[in-house]
Amino acid sequence: MKRNKRKTLINVILVAISVFSIALTIFVRGLSRKLTTYYVTDSILDSLEPNQILGDDNPVFTVIDKEPNQFTIKWKKSEIHLPKTKVHLKYLGSDGTCIIMGTCWSGKGDLRPQYPVRIDTGSGGKVLVTDSIVKDARLEFYPKQIGENHAGLCHLCQLKIGDITFIHPPCTSRSGHYEKKPIGEEAQVAHEILLGLGMLKSFKYILIDAPASQIEFSVQDFFDPNDPALWRNFPMTIETSKRNNDILFVTIPINGKDCKVHFDTGAACGVFVTTPYWQEFSKLLDYQGPKSKRLRMVDGLKRTDYYTVKELKFAGDVISNTDVITGLSDEKVFKNRKIMVGMEFFQGRILVLDFENELLWLKKVDSGK
Repeated sequence: MKRNKRKTLINVILVAISVFSIALTIFVRGLSRKLTTYYVTDSILDSLEPNQILGDDNPVFTVIDKEPNQFTIKWKKSEIHLPKTKVHLKYLGSDGTCIIMGTCWSGKGDLRPQYPVRIDTGSGGKVLVTDSIVKDARLEFYPKQIGENHAGLCHLCQLKIGDITFIHPPCTSRSGHYEKKPIGEEAQVAHEILLGLGMLKSFKYILIDAPASQIEFSVQDFFDPNDPALWRNFPMTIETSKRNNDILFVTIPINGKDCKVHFDTGAACGVFVTTPYWQEFSKLLDYQGPKSKRLRMVDGLKRTDYYTVKELKFAGDVISNTDVITGLSDEKVFKNRKIMVGMEFFQGRILVLDFENELLWLKKVDSGK
């Protein structure tokens, strides 16, 4: 009898140990999946090989003026090749932004690594790569600090997304990149390419079908809304800053007032408002806050404030319980802009950047309006 009790006790202990071991394994695996994300601005570009460094006159550009405040270059050749007048591509991006996996080629050897390419009207240049791509894809590089966040110019021989090939696109490198570090493991270096407004405006129009996660590029055909009654359109303009960066503005009604907003397809947020403008913007709004959070920006994580607005009238619709982000008034991302709009409010819609007619077209798919 005692022997049976002892045997039962041993079995209970063994089961308890097994359960504890399984629970511990799940806990450890959970910890290992927990990632710490941070922005790195140190020495990747310092480790490039001498044959990757470009001179003042090279196959893709010539440096005309090297004065610090008048740095001028002339790009020699850049082309866009499509097999037909329009190309449809599927895109990724769980946050509402458009990310297409693409390949880039340095022009030497057979190495054509694949990286995420973000369709980003908020990036005013043509192509912008992380410094980690310069090293990983072995791109030739011209070291010149261009503003605070650009480390230099790159020779990107070919960038390909689907059937679209950008040949010798003017390309700059960011001075940093994000990394993720699972507990107890090596850091995962992030790579990203921004296809900016300077390149996107080369197309007649770009159609983004958010519900279908599809994007259409046209180099020749004009956009035909088919049944204009199903669409809304808003004036769209491109302005150029003193540093020759393009800025996309759209005039959209917000809270019953026509607002000229900076439209950024690379941002997942709904609305950014500068801190000084918040008092005027928030009149007659029912909101709570402010609260604080960190946002992932192109040059690192930034602490911002936000207010939760019960109802926000935007482009003819009412958006409920949305966050309006403030607290970046001192950041240079805004320059002379008061409002920036991202992609959050365009989910469930088809939108068209009609560069030919300077219009933003919107169609709500679920209701047909």
